[in-house]
Amino acid sequence: MTNSSALISAGSRTALRTLLLLGSLAAAGSCGSSPTQPPPVQIPQLTVTCTAPIEAQSSLGSPVPVTFGSPTTAGGQAPVTLSCTPPSGSVFNPGTTTISCSATDSRGVTATCSTSVFVRLPPRLVGSGRFLAFGDSITAGTPGTPATMMSVVVSPFAYPLQLELLLRTRYRLQAPTVLAEGIPGEQVQDGGIRRFRPLIQQMRPDVVILMEGTNDVLNFSVGVDRAAADLRTMVQQAKQENVRVLLSTIIPQRAGGLRQRDPYVFSITVLNDRIRAIATSENVPLVDMYAVFAQDLSLIGIDDVHPTARGFQVMADTFFEAIKMHFEVPQPAAGLIR
Repeated sequence: MTNSSALISAGSRTALRTLLLLGSLAAAGSCGSSPTQPPPVQIPQLTVTCTAPIEAQSSLGSPVPVTFGSPTTAGGQAPVTLSCTPPSGSVFNPGTTTISCSATDSRGVTATCSTSVFVRLPPRLVGSGRFLAFGDSITAGTPGTPATMMSVVVSPFAYPLQLELLLRTRYRLQAPTVLAEGIPGEQVQDGGIRRFRPLIQQMRPDVVILMEGTNDVLNFSVGVDRAAADLRTMVQQAKQENVRVLLSTIIPQRAGGLRQRDPYVFSITVLNDRIRAIATSENVPLVDMYAVFAQDLSLIGIDDVHPTARGFQVMADTFFEAIKMHFEVPQPAAGLIR
């Protein structure tokens, strides 16, 4: 009896120790942990990107309204508000103006960027924009039509008139003028060389547009030699008078036509080669009007010599582009004027 009680008592103590141990382990495990929490949400950094710099043109040199795109944002906590100073649609003065933009999210976090508006001044010509168109019947505007064949007619299609309209449209602050001084039938070696210097001294142009020699080729090689020599002298005279020169080749004549200009076709190419050489050696800009017309002989009228109405317009357009290239005053680049 005593032994049995002792065995039961020993078993109970063992079981109790086991329970206590398990309880202790469980308690220890529960004390070392807590309920699982979700990780905090990471809000991307707020950034803002402005548009590329904007350019605008002021036609009269006065302030102009300019619109520009809204900046783009990334990150931050919605909603994000944007603002720019000055805002799009504001009036900007000529020169460069910095635009500052900011983005602010719902937490009050702010990001900034900047861009600029460059308002370009109106284009200008050298001097006062006064041009002298010097030449023969082609400068005078004699059209190549049967009614005016061999007659002296100043046509409303004459390139100097159309050129002046083009120049006044672009250079609105100066009101350029193109003085037409074309004498039908004139040769360089005859009337041209005699009247050239007195004319530029009298009219004082900023630029003389010199295109003459069509009538000189009628004398073949003698005419070509004299015309080339006198054209060089005229260029030098203009430079001595501080007048810029825009030198032009003469237009082709149509071979096989009504006026039988075939004998002069070769002389024209020879004279134009001399004219190109003069432009190079005298360092004056050249307009290769021959090349323009040679690509489209329909620009020459049925008299095989003078331009059509469209031909005169092409001449005006060609001289206009050359004037923009050589006699337009370069405007400051963006960021250089304020």
